[in-house]
Amino acid sequence: MTHHPVVIIGGGPAGLTAGYELLKRGIKPIVLEKADSCLILLSYLRAKLRARLNPDFEPETFEEWVIDCFGRRLYRIFFKTYTEKVWGIPCTQIRADWAAQRIQNMSLKRAVINAVFGSQNAKSLIKEFKYPILGPGMMWERCQEILRVSTRSCPYLPFWSRLRNTGKRVTTFDVPKTYPIEGLEGIQVSAWGEEYPLIESCSLPANFISELSSRFGNYHHPREILNPRLISQQVRRYQTLMSNIQQKLQAVQFVMNAGEWDLFMTSFGEAHYGNHLFYHLFNQDHWAYDPQVSTQLSDALPNIYGELDNALKTLLQDVSDHVTVFVISVHGVDTNYSANHLMPLVLEKLGFQAKPKAKQNQSNFSVQKLIQGLKSLIPMPVRDFINDWILPQHFHDKMHSQQFISSIDWCNTKAFFLPIGHFQGFISINLKGRDPYGVVEPGAEYEQICQQITDELKRLVNPETGKPAVANVIKTHQLLQGENIHKLPDLIIQWAEDAPINQLEHPDFGLVSGTYYGLRKTQHTGNGFLIATGSKINPASTLTDVKAVDLAPTLLYLMGQEIPDYMEGKVLLDLIDEGFKKNNDVKYKNKTLVLNK
Repeated sequence: MTHHPVVIIGGGPAGLTAGYELLKRGIKPIVLEKADSCLILLSYLRAKLRARLNPDFEPETFEEWVIDCFGRRLYRIFFKTYTEKVWGIPCTQIRADWAAQRIQNMSLKRAVINAVFGSQNAKSLIKEFKYPILGPGMMWERCQEILRVSTRSCPYLPFWSRLRNTGKRVTTFDVPKTYPIEGLEGIQVSAWGEEYPLIESCSLPANFISELSSRFGNYHHPREILNPRLISQQVRRYQTLMSNIQQKLQAVQFVMNAGEWDLFMTSFGEAHYGNHLFYHLFNQDHWAYDPQVSTQLSDALPNIYGELDNALKTLLQDVSDHVTVFVISVHGVDTNYSANHLMPLVLEKLGFQAKPKAKQNQSNFSVQKLIQGLKSLIPMPVRDFINDWILPQHFHDKMHSQQFISSIDWCNTKAFFLPIGHFQGFISINLKGRDPYGVVEPGAEYEQICQQITDELKRLVNPETGKPAVANVIKTHQLLQGENIHKLPDLIIQWAEDAPINQLEHPDFGLVSGTYYGLRKTQHTGNGFLIATGSKINPASTLTDVKAVDLAPTLLYLMGQEIPDYMEGKVLLDLIDEGFKKNNDVKYKNKTLVLNK
């Protein structure tokens, strides 16, 4: 759950008194003076401009309605915080008609006039309402619980759920793609400084995330710019990452010193951010290497790793021997050579994916062509600003979804390429009984189509090298099993990693080409780092052939627990102290997965 700061509008006696009382309780408020009203006005004007440009937009939620009427800034500092505190429900879950009913006959213009000249004609639907006995914070705490539960999209609990009711004090801090679980003795912080978090920051105890943010501020996640136009943009991101490492170190130290722990797990994602942003400026063989930019930023990535090394040294040098500490990174990073942008056309040429047929007597003029023409007249910096700061994410999602759906003739398509990945390619078979307009029969026909696509893709050549462009095509069910396997793509394309792929050549249909300016410069690899310390750890150990799935059984073993036999990983015995291994056998037991109920 993201901690929303308290905003006090006005720095008069009442506002300052409220701020003073909040500070005594450890809450740092934001006091808005007259200067802040300029930003609110700009946000309001931007909303009105957006409404004129898109008059057919129909808000569906309270959030969309207020932003459409008053702008994002006023929504964020007043409507969102007030509404969610009072009602205990996220604004994205309240209908727009409810907002239209309760915010009647109100506009920013009227509010400004009333503020300047005074007015007693305040609009309200009720004259009194019930107030929580301990204040609106009671509802806010309930809102935290609701939001925390709603983020649990995975039906299974993390492996440390096995440590509940064992007497073990366990603390997790930013372990990637996890959330706090009830019943664990210790502190759990999720998505505070995690790289690319998928949920809002939250914790157990629930108020701990607020204390963390009040002490160390909110963690700033640097946004990756695929094609930066100014070196200063990249310099700012470098400075942000260097600052983030120190911020994360201080926060982790604070959590580590908050109690006596048996197990402490955390991750540092700054190296991952840094690789995506600066690897191409460090590696002179990278296809996007820019000598001019590299004169200023070639040392950015080594400096980030150096700063991280020093931070980890500071963190671990005074750790008690009683606690077992695991510090992990996420993915490794390497050059990205994806050709996903060419795949829809390739599948069309091969006859697996069909484009919609042009309608007879269709005019050459269309709204889509008009929009494309208007877009070409708008300078790219302005378009970037509109996309990033004016158009909401749901608008982008809806537009991409509509474009994808309308680009395929589903009734004549046997397989289609999914525009969901920056690195590997993903293909789904248009399967009867699974897909809305499925045409391929499960069983023999399905297997035949998969094999045909695999064979044809392996015939693709990168003209720049004269070598195969596809390293491998993998059937998903060969890698994974489970009851939800049908929800995943059927085929995974692994691209050759020897040169950029701007063209693909096939012996049957010839050449297809195209440059994609949204290509990320780096892709994920399976290499990361693991640092472990504690009395149970062998400090002289050197590990090889370690997989992420090995962490769960290893940590359960170190905590003296039996290992469920469904776990695929192995115990990393080379990592563990000889004395501990001598006195503790590895024990497996037939156990079922722990479900999130």
